[in-house]
Amino acid sequence: MIEQWKPVVGNENYLVSNTGKIKNGQGDILLGSDDGRGYIRVCLNYKLKRLHRVVATAFLVNKENKSEVNHIDGNKKNNCVENLEWSTRKENMAHAFSNKLCVNGFGEKSARSILTADQVKYIRDNCKPRSKEFSQTALGRKFGVTNSTVWRVLNNDSWVGQ
Repeated sequence: MIEQWKPVVGNENYLVSNTGKIKNGQGDILLGSDDGRGYIRVCLNYKLKRLHRVVATAFLVNKENKSEVNHIDGNKKNNCVENLEWSTRKENMAHAFSNKLCVNGFGEKSARSILTADQVKYIRDNCKPRSKEFSQTALGRKFGVTNSTVWRVLNNDSWVGQ
């Protein structure tokens, strides 16, 4: 691949390459750092930017105005333009799950899950508004979750399709 350089969108005194490098105005290559989630970030005019977004913004047309940049091979350190694509949140998550990049699952397999599938079923089967024993508040207390968590279960905001 022949390395190409373009001005960084919004920071034209920096250049970004299609291979995932950044140069400052003096021509020095900037060293990025890990952001704690595996992405490389660089400091441009005292603001931290994720390198893959800088590369994608400079080199990839985003004609559908998608909000996220996906690493096609799943390697967050590979910021070559050929490894990047614009995606929606849904597309990005589907890619992560289908390529086993996301170790969490849905429902009780999720690392953030508080309720089990049996508890969700119980809530959905038994919730009765204004009931002392089976209201959202009472069921929340029974399972140690907030009223809003019970509401989200009942309205398929969480545990969708479970």
